[in-house]
Amino acid sequence: MRGVPVIQIPTSVMAMVDSSVGGKTAINVPAGKNLVGAFHQPRFVFADMTLLKTLHRREVAEGLAEAIKMGVIRDAKLFDLMETEAAKIIELDPSVTAKVIYDSIRHKADVVAIDEKETGLRATLNYGHTIGHAIEALKSPEMLHGECVSIGCVLEADLAHRMGKLPAEAVPRIRRCFELYGLPVGMPELPKGKGLPDLMAKMAVDKKNAGGAIRCTIITGVGTSIDCPQPVPKELMEAVLRDAIAVSVDEPNPKRPRL
Repeated sequence: MRGVPVIQIPTSVMAMVDSSVGGKTAINVPAGKNLVGAFHQPRFVFADMTLLKTLHRREVAEGLAEAIKMGVIRDAKLFDLMETEAAKIIELDPSVTAKVIYDSIRHKADVVAIDEKETGLRATLNYGHTIGHAIEALKSPEMLHGECVSIGCVLEADLAHRMGKLPAEAVPRIRRCFELYGLPVGMPELPKGKGLPDLMAKMAVDKKNAGGAIRCTIITGVGTSIDCPQPVPKELMEAVLRDAIAVSVDEPNPKRPRL
């Protein structure tokens, strides 16, 4: 009874643009997210736009975080659309939302076809997830996956700039796009007793790491990124997180999602 054919019928934005495509069957364990599992591709994915009308606005926004992410790493035109038509997209206007979701799925399918087992190019789809997963590990279920990814994308854009790979003006532009959807962009208040060491410990078990080094997707502009995750100096990652934590202390609950 092995190898049963699978058809995915995603009912959320997050499932449509992300988890339904790619064949990952991993589960979460105490050490981290998606660390135990296999790959089993679906035969079909049916994404019915009318189902999205059943979602709360916050659930719509957190799924769209993955679409914004895709625009940042692979498609400047998709990012431009999400930047200029945010009001229509968050309200699920079919004239634009269907294109956003279709393009997001198309890009992921193209990447998976090239690199199914995530040995290089596919790992770039985890932009924002190195930091985002660490935050999620400490803040779930209070914060949703897409909300944590939103924060991760903004902070990893800052990281790419500090590494000399991303022009300075791109960082606030990326931050602003996430803000247009009511998504958080600053470090949340961490649980009592938790801080920088805990975030770094969570990142130490990220699946993209190699040779003991933390690796991240490094973006080089809006719509472009290096085709394989890059090692990041530990001291630089700590500096990005430390600065973000300092801001969150000065401004409690930064950019919390609109409910």
